[in-house]
Amino acid sequence: MSIFKSPRTAVRTAFVTLLALAMVTGTVNIPMFAGITEAEAAVNFKDMSNHWAKNYVQKAVDYGFVDGYNDGRFRPDRPITRAEFSKMLNLAIGNESTAKIGFWDVDPDMWYYADVAKGVAAGYISGYSDTEFAPNKNISRQEAAVMLARIVPSNNNGTTLKPYGDYAAVGSWAVPAMQRMTAKNYIGGYNDGDLHPRDNLTRAQAAKIIDDIIDNEKIVKNNQRVVLSGVTLKDTIYANRISVGSDVENGNVTISGCTVLGELNVEGGGSDDNSGITVLNSRIASATVNKASGVARLYAKGDTTIKNTNVLLDAKLESGMLAKNGDFGKGFENVRLSRAANADFIGDFPLVNIEGSKVDMNVSGGTVTKLNIAPTATEAKVKVQRTGTLSEVDANAEGTAFLGDGNIVRLNANANGITYENIPARVITGKGVNTDPTKIAGSEKTFEIKSSPANGATNVAKTSNIKLEFSSQVRLANRIGSANLLNSDQAESVIKFRKSKSNGRSVAFKAEVAGDARSVLIKPDSPLDSNTTYYLVISAGDLVDSFNNKNAEFTVSFTTGVTASEITFSPANGSTSVGLSAMPTIIFSNSVSRGDSGSGSLTPQYLKDSVISFKKIGSNETSRRKVDFTASIDSSNKIITIKPDETLEEEATYYVTINGGSLKYAENKAEVSETTGSFTTISESLTSRSVKAKSDNRVTASFTALEAGKVYGIIVPKNDLKKAVPTAASIRNHNYVTSVSNNSKHYDYVSVKAGSQETLDFSDLDANTEYYVYLVLYDNKDHAYSVFEEKVTTSAKEIPIKSLKISVLEAGQTESAVSENISTSSTESEYFIGTQESTTLRVDVNADKSLSPKYSFTCVGGQATGTTMNATNPGYGFVTIPAGTADPGTIQVKVSSDDESYATTIYSIKLTRINSAISSVAVGDLISITSYDNDRQLSVRPSEYAILKGGSRDPIMMHINLAERSNKKNIRVLVYHWYSGSGNRGTYNFVGTADKNGDVQLEGTIGQCDIADGYYKIVVSSDVCGTDSSNMKKTETFTRYYNIDFRN
Repeated sequence: MSIFKSPRTAVRTAFVTLLALAMVTGTVNIPMFAGITEAEAAVNFKDMSNHWAKNYVQKAVDYGFVDGYNDGRFRPDRPITRAEFSKMLNLAIGNESTAKIGFWDVDPDMWYYADVAKGVAAGYISGYSDTEFAPNKNISRQEAAVMLARIVPSNNNGTTLKPYGDYAAVGSWAVPAMQRMTAKNYIGGYNDGDLHPRDNLTRAQAAKIIDDIIDNEKIVKNNQRVVLSGVTLKDTIYANRISVGSDVENGNVTISGCTVLGELNVEGGGSDDNSGITVLNSRIASATVNKASGVARLYAKGDTTIKNTNVLLDAKLESGMLAKNGDFGKGFENVRLSRAANADFIGDFPLVNIEGSKVDMNVSGGTVTKLNIAPTATEAKVKVQRTGTLSEVDANAEGTAFLGDGNIVRLNANANGITYENIPARVITGKGVNTDPTKIAGSEKTFEIKSSPANGATNVAKTSNIKLEFSSQVRLANRIGSANLLNSDQAESVIKFRKSKSNGRSVAFKAEVAGDARSVLIKPDSPLDSNTTYYLVISAGDLVDSFNNKNAEFTVSFTTGVTASEITFSPANGSTSVGLSAMPTIIFSNSVSRGDSGSGSLTPQYLKDSVISFKKIGSNETSRRKVDFTASIDSSNKIITIKPDETLEEEATYYVTINGGSLKYAENKAEVSETTGSFTTISESLTSRSVKAKSDNRVTASFTALEAGKVYGIIVPKNDLKKAVPTAASIRNHNYVTSVSNNSKHYDYVSVKAGSQETLDFSDLDANTEYYVYLVLYDNKDHAYSVFEEKVTTSAKEIPIKSLKISVLEAGQTESAVSENISTSSTESEYFIGTQESTTLRVDVNADKSLSPKYSFTCVGGQATGTTMNATNPGYGFVTIPAGTADPGTIQVKVSSDDESYATTIYSIKLTRINSAISSVAVGDLISITSYDNDRQLSVRPSEYAILKGGSRDPIMMHINLAERSNKKNIRVLVYHWYSGSGNRGTYNFVGTADKNGDVQLEGTIGQCDIADGYYKIVVSSDVCGTDSSNMKKTETFTRYYNIDFRN
């Protein structure tokens, strides 16, 4: 017998082997049975030969969730849209869920409709609003993180984003998701140390992220059915349905650290606290409770979010200890009661909808924020127990009955015949309703108050708190409405706490009123006296309950006992991780006096010499040794405070001993016997330390502080270190060495809370240099903890390039007057070749001369060949591209220096041919150049030559369409009037900016081409196109040089 039943026989057989493990451990990690078949042959994209993501893209194609374009390219750096990313995820994970969607911009006829619907059903897609998805909008990195975090189990695996320089740029709505995805290394920082959360996600980045998820996560694509009790499903993505079968009966199943993108169908499971379906730190798109016989319990805890829950038959829904952090730990987001069923709710529920008739809903405890009762939910009964609350109810069904003495804050009564037992704090009757909600006859309640300890109790501990419980919510008699429920300050004014008699001396206390105003906890400011009677009194009529009943005169009393051995220590006996500024205290149950025959007071000297022994054992010691201290006792002679003369030592155990017979209890003169308490101090004040070089001149140090205070840090070059490690004071005062004291960027500090994750930042550092970082925590009492030392080496600097140029050489040339500047803001760029003929390029590079740079030129990944002609500054080389070459390859310009602080830098220039050459153009009245979407295939209109007009100057207009590349600035066109005999006879410069439609029109005049063997060279964005215009016949053609790059 298997623990699962699968529709596929092969899967059923495979699961049988896991049965033994399930019976022994109750835990099964289910493997990914439905693997993705790899492609038979590798795909070689033209534009991926030297790209960082080459292997990831190949793997993504093999996995089958991505493909290239028809022209043989992948376009790795192109942004990916929200619809495209959704399709990638569905293909990779195997999500086959579906749902109705109402986005106005997702047309059912569009290719992405089905994938958006799948993502909505699986719970990882949400729109910009309920009606807008923006499918064609590029998805940002933080938007992608939110989608991914709803798919990938993270088990509260989040970390601070502060080590990233731009962490503040992450939207608040995306912070929890970014924390989790960076912690799992699916999203990380760029080379500059920043996250770039608002940047567009590229196709290459998407491929890598999803590859990593497939490689690292357990994914099950087939529907699964659990048939044995005691099974745990753990750390797995279930792409489709999980059913807990009726075979489980009244047993238990646990889902831990999982994501269920399909439906969790509950047909089995018990209803008590030790059975049912427990969902821990998991995300479930939808759940249906459909147990044919008995009640099934579904319990959500920790990071769990169950997006939609449909209750068809009797159920118990419970939530507890929820994280409530963004998308995580929401519990049951939306619950539907769609049939006549009994449903019990315990915990917090944001939204519950009753849609079926004759539904019995019971709120045993917790809060339902919004309850909608549909008009179809006739004869619904909603019982709110004493510890339950309905914050707001829309009651739209006739005959709805609200039972129980729980709290209803606001009732919107939109139907007739609504009744209640406990009066809602506020009732709003809707338009068209003929009868206001009415109280159920016979449901009148009396105002009752119970106390703990009970009235007349004896031998009550002197350190006890007292609790008063009310039969319903209460408020002051002169206050109306739920907003005026009893609060703690009011409770302290109404409740009288007396000693010895009901009108005796007042006892100081603090009151804590519960959020539902049904109970109050009374905490005496100091321990009570032994063998003493105390009274609690509330005058008649001071309070009003939910039924508008006023309280009667209320008086209870209790008597404390006598226990000579009732002594407590702070820090508590056996405590660990105690802070170094702790001052131990000893608390007695009642007053003490001197134990000797003397009648003097408990002076500090007597306490130190006769009463207290204070010793310690350090981490490297084997026996206890004395610790110097001073001691004092409070005015009640109940609390002794020990103040060590020096800061406590880290990772040491301290012992506080009361010497037997040195004290006696004042009331019964009984001696205080010898009593010892111990505690151990903190072992590390700063944990999870991580020091990283973020660039060639910046280092960050992140850590978790275990005590509140301030953390100070300095960074010191290895060559500046002294023999002695810096002291805590020299770190705080940043005066350890002059390289620190003279540079404010070499020290930093931050205020910390206990348990907080923080980061220090150091900058203005030397590249490729070893540094030492020193950190120290000072707590809020100015005690210094141990100094921590961490080593780090900054990265080498990239050699700055002043210029990098490419020019196209004509036959016999070794240099050209026209060249294109290649951007050096990135080490990767692209250059387009507009001819299929043999082409020679010259590459010129110029770096900072003071670095004595050296150059080399090579070509990789294609048929182009490179030759280094000059290896020193400035350098140049030639690249030859054979005729008809489909993939010329990539030029690699390697720049190095003898200066060790600079790394050898490689600039890669991808060579790409444009397949269509320009065969004719009109020089005269109009030139029109058109870019076809992203393929950049160009044509020129009109195809007829326009004869140059007479005169010395002729007009020219160039119309360039940039398609989607709107607002492109500085579109530069140069027209060279060229003559082979004398070279350039004149240059005409046109500059413009594209409008919002991507159009730019450039107008001006050029000189008449009046020389027989002269011609024009037309240069767009520094790319060359020339023509022989000597006689302007239609048969003349352009020289086939034309390059243009419209990328942003």
